[in-house]
Amino acid sequence: MTIWTWLIVSGYLYLVFLKGEIFEPEASILWLMGIASTTFLSAKSISKSKAEKRISEIEPVIDNIQDQLDNGKMSPVKKERLNQKLGLLQNELKSLKTPADRTKPWRWADLIVDVQGNVSLHKLQMLIWTILIGGIFTWFCYKDQQFISVPTTLLGLMGISSGTYIGYHIPKK
Repeated sequence: MTIWTWLIVSGYLYLVFLKGEIFEPEASILWLMGIASTTFLSAKSISKSKAEKRISEIEPVIDNIQDQLDNGKMSPVKKERLNQKLGLLQNELKSLKTPADRTKPWRWADLIVDVQGNVSLHKLQMLIWTILIGGIFTWFCYKDQQFISVPTTLLGLMGISSGTYIGYHIPKK
């Protein structure tokens, strides 16, 4: 979403200052921004709901373990296992409640790699289409000094790629 907002706003300002007049952008440019925004907001919403679901599963388990530990009538081995489990669950809960961008530094590889460290097809598709269409947009904005009309097939391909990305984020039952 950020890249398209930046490309469209900077391209628009470039053309306005170059030509000295305000103009109406092509509708396909708005579709590009809409696809990018919808993809971003949908993925964030789905990810947030997954985290909230997991939090609601973990919190009662933590409370249960704490109740067992407070009771104190158990063997030292069981108490140690419960303390270990409690620590793991508390760490997971903390990481779920901490925004993702604060838990680890961002890397360029994050553009195409999933949380397990594997190259992700849906992320790779999004990156390829964004670079391709963004490059074409930038080239024509600079060379022809106008916004291009992005063909509907390219918009469709970008939409399909975005749908794949969103589909990946939908929780499995």
